[in-house]
Amino acid sequence: LVELHVRAGDTKSEEYASDLQLIAECHRRQGQAELAMREFEEAMNVKIAVLGDHHGGLGEIYEGLGDCY
Repeated sequence: LVELHVRAGDTKSEEYASDLQLIAECHRRQGQAELAMREFEEAMNVKIAVLGDHHGGLGEIYEGLGDCY
């Protein structure tokens, strides 16, 4: 999913961030915490840029980041 966004030049949308967040969660569950953290952080940065830093969807990203530790 993420690769499709990248190919289309769509890496600054809420949809891209949501797909990246799903991939990060999969990596976290597989024990790939470092990779998941990078993906969660990128998703967070995109969501903040698109939706603002007070959007409710950021809570799930913060939770995912916390679960990586």
